[in-house]
Amino acid sequence: MNAFVQRVKKAIRWRLKHWTLSTLIWWCRQHYFKWRMRLLSPKQREHIIQTLPQQIVPAGNKCAITVTFGARYFGNRDNMLENFLNSFLRMTEDILRIEIFIKVDLDDNLLFFYDLKRKYGTRINLRFFPSDRGRGYGDMHIWHSTLIKKRSPSSRALLILTEDSEFISKGWDRQLIACMDAMSHNYFIGTPVSLEETISLKGPNPPGIYWLRGDDYPIVSVPLLDITGRIAAKYPGWTSMGNLLLIDSYSADLLKSLWHRHKFNCHMQTPPLFNRRGIFSWTDSPHRAHLRNDSLAKFFRKENQDIRDEMGDAIAREVNKLSLATKGPS
Repeated sequence: MNAFVQRVKKAIRWRLKHWTLSTLIWWCRQHYFKWRMRLLSPKQREHIIQTLPQQIVPAGNKCAITVTFGARYFGNRDNMLENFLNSFLRMTEDILRIEIFIKVDLDDNLLFFYDLKRKYGTRINLRFFPSDRGRGYGDMHIWHSTLIKKRSPSSRALLILTEDSEFISKGWDRQLIACMDAMSHNYFIGTPVSLEETISLKGPNPPGIYWLRGDDYPIVSVPLLDITGRIAAKYPGWTSMGNLLLIDSYSADLLKSLWHRHKFNCHMQTPPLFNRRGIFSWTDSPHRAHLRNDSLAKFFRKENQDIRDEMGDAIAREVNKLSLATKGPS
């Protein structure tokens, strides 16, 4: 018993020495919500699960952009979802243009998301979709491809964000839709940097590991996703957003394939509209660092590159059809 007490005292002394006040508050909130979740009856839990994905704000035919990402509360210091939603309310010009779909885990703090749903759900088209945790970040491409299938019929594009992102430009939705309207066709991938920078090769970090620059927050048109989804359906493990968690490199590689193989520029350069506030880095977690590096090693395998090139070829054919239709008979 004395040995146990000594271990507890040692752990407390270590925390008092190394933890900041914000860390202590975060730790207390984590355990408080775990206690609250354990107190839920099966009926209360089922009510929460049924309520989270409900649509309260009608999308109508104004919705133009579907925002998707995954969020987790337990064990995640970078959950800044409330800040994200507050910045959305401050910076969005027409809230009805946007719908926000968030994947959450069934083993997570569902009460936290339920409270956010009650607080913001009457003002924002905000829907949470609970499901099994699966492989966590390893299933990122599956989250997005599954959530975009639930979009409103009028939605024109998928915008990928994160729970620790924030909107930094007033009227960002108007600016982004203006960029979409300026495109000569509906097959595009948007980033805030040039095409050359988007498709550039980065690395090595660590030695031997390279990646395409892409962008953390790409915007991908629905017609383009329809094409990649049709190709993906032929190959086990593939989705409209690829077969690996590397959303940024996947989008960049489609643009690279279209440009290098067909000289089609399907890139849409946008203003800087979003920022990431989180402090997490891939190198802070050995598990996530291994997951990233393993995925990057698989990304450049010939069999994966061939499927992405097939997707690029199919997109190029559609763009070419549109170009010929616009020109008319010679």
